[in-house]
Amino acid sequence: QVDVGEKTLQTVTSLVPYYSEEELMGKTVVVLCNLQKAKMRGETSECMLLCAETDDGSESVLLTPERMMPAGVRIV
Repeated sequence: QVDVGEKTLQTVTSLVPYYSEEELMGKTVVVLCNLQKAKMRGETSECMLLCAETDDGSESVLLTPERMMPAGVRIV
């Protein structure tokens, strides 16, 4: 579940090898919300966490704001 300001959206992520659930809880992240809902691994994903990943997929890191921003601010 991701708080995007006016609502909470569900996301399905491939970041499991890189982050534990505890590491993700309460973390401020950059999210794309203007996507169509998609079924992934039997669950509905309503948004996408943005991350950077090495070419070989050995490392993936979440993009985070440089400073604290309110939930739901637009990416421009």
